Amino acid sequence: MRTTLKRGIGRGADLNGNGHAVLPPGVLTPIALYRVPPRGRSIGRRLAGFFFWLLVLVAMVAGG
Repeated sequence: MRTTLKRGIGRGADLNGNGHAVLPPGVLTPIALYRVPPRGRSIGRRLAGFFFWLLVLVAMVAGG
């Protein structure tokens, strides 16, 4: 005797005798995915990034 009662099967379900759940699974509905738009980078931030990578490049060349 199985002790696991699945959805629609067991003592609480109607006795239809086919061994399947009483209700079929619902239809998948579309899900709206909302994303936060990316912030634009300011001029100062771009310049800081440029000088950072320039410094990294100079350090690599100097380090040999």
